[in-house]
Order: sequence, then C-alpha cells, then structure tokens
Amino acid sequence: MQIAIEVINSLVNREIFRFSSNPGSTQASFSSLSQGALFSVLLADMLEPVDATLLGKKAPLLDVLSDVASSPCLGSKTRARRLQSALRRLRRWLDKEVRVLVWFPTINTNIRLRIRRSDYVSICGNISKHNSSRLTGKARRLQQLLADSGASVDATDALRALDDFHEHFHTDLLVFHATTIAEMLNELPWAIHEYLVPRFARSYVSPKSEADPRYSFKYPTDIVNQFARDRFWDIMNSVRSRPWLGRFKAAQTLKNHPRERPAT
Repeated sequence: MQIAIEVINSLVNREIFRFSSNPGSTQASFSSLSQGALFSVLLADMLEPVDATLLGKKAPLLDVLSDVASSPCLGSKTRARRLQSALRRLRRWLDKEVRVLVWFPTINTNIRLRIRRSDYVSICGNISKHNSSRLTGKARRLQQLLADSGASVDATDALRALDDFHEHFHTDLLVFHATTIAEMLNELPWAIHEYLVPRFARSYVSPKSEADPRYSFKYPTDIVNQFARDRFWDIMNSVRSRPWLGRFKAAQTLKNHPRERPAT
C-alpha cells in the first residue's frame, strides 16, 4: 500500500497540477507542458506489471492493490470497501472502450478509432517517454487498433502516425480528462487512510515525554522481515500525516469529452 501511495503522490501533487475551485467542483490543469508529459509517463508506468520479487505478483499496481482490498490483512473488510469502490471506479474508467474520430494527416487516414482508455494512456505515456527507436511495440498496437477499426496500414506507417495519435489523445483527451483522473487517483490514498486508521490507533506508541519526542509503532506479530517492517513503519507514518491533498470533485462538464462516444 505504501508503494501505491508513493506512486499516486508522484502523480497528483501541486507541482504537476494547478488547482482552481468553484463551489462544489475543482479543475486541475497541468502546470506546464513538461509536467503534463511527466504525468502521462507516470500514469502509463502505473499500468505496467510490477516486479514480482517485490510484491509477490507480476501484475499492474492497481491489480495488486485490488487483491489487498479483497483480502485485507491490516484492517477489516468493512473498512476496505471504500478502497474497493475507488479501485473499481478507476478501473471502469480505464477499461471503457470509446470511439473517437481521429484524423491522421501523416498517413492520410480519417477514422473513428475504437480504443480503450487504458490503451491510449499507455501509448501516450510511452510516446512521451521514448524516442521512435523504442516505440515499435506501441506502433504495432496502433496498427492493430487501426485494423480493428477498418484501416489497414503497414508497420512503418503506424510508427509515423504516433505523433498524430499523441496530438489527439494526449494534447486533447488526456488534458481534458486530467481533473477526473486526478480526482479518482486522489481517492485511493484517502481510502487507504480510512482503512488503516484503526490499525494506526492500535500500533502507535506516543513519545515518552516532551524531552524525548520519539514515537514508535508496534509491529504485527506476523511481520518479521525487515523490509516489510520498514514498509509498515512508512504506511503508519502516512496515516499519521494524512494524504497530501484534500478530497475534491471534478466539474461535471469535465466528465465526458465531446469527441468520445461509447463503443457499441
């Protein structure tokens, strides 16, 4: 869970975003083009499988966190329900397949592309991260998406079309959805915080005196590995300090992009 909090803190913070609020809603805009590119890279990385030797399972971080929420060991199942709900909401958004009318001038193709949001998040993040020599895999994925939507192009044209893809899906759609994505991501550390509050109350050992301000935590008896103990200390400290940002809601006008239509 601490790894998830660290990842989300790197994505949703006041360096990457500027926040402006109206009564009942918030808008998050990237503080610069480079911060928007960084967000795209980090978000795509979050969807990649984590190292199995670190977390015991080769799967995306969201899947690992879902497993924790489904079989909680540091708190009750009741307390974990909000985390499960927040994860389902984010997963539904990412898994949604949409149709987007896209003009690819580089290859002279105009098409209504069927694509999952997780696909365009992944492709855009990799375009922001790598040069063309490292994008052949994403070019093949775009080639398949174009074929599935009725346009046959060769691998070279698919690679050439990646810049057009980035212009549509990062500069337009991801920038538009940034507030909604940030809202959903920001719910995760809050849900983790609420899940862990009772464990924190049982584990926290107050300083002995004003002269000795050191506090500590009582480890669960089944946590004996030093790395795991360090992570437990970190996660308890995160509960002690609370999530970085307060909860916020994206404006309703930022929930549905006019160019995205549900796939049928």
